[in-house]
Amino acid sequence: EYQTNDKGYAALCRWAKGRQEEFKADIEWVLKEFGNKGAAQLELISTIVFAEREMQRKKRPVVKDEFCRRVKAIKPRFDEAIIERVVDDLAEKRLISIARE
Repeated sequence: EYQTNDKGYAALCRWAKGRQEEFKADIEWVLKEFGNKGAAQLELISTIVFAEREMQRKKRPVVKDEFCRRVKAIKPRFDEAIIERVVDDLAEKRLISIARE
């Protein structure tokens, strides 16, 4: 059976108690943007964001075509057109930064 400990969930709950108002706008934005997404969509979104952050951290330019190919290599079950559409959407929302080609 799974139990929480003070290093994880319980500690987070203590920290967050009474701070809901502080994060209310952010939580509402996340729910508005991503609340209607399914597990597969969220999986692709999180992979794209993670890959973009890793490339930025490594000081590599994030050029759209090459970036989409990298995401496809990581998540081959997703169609290239879907990957490109999600990349465009995230870039438009300024959640990722894609270099101009």
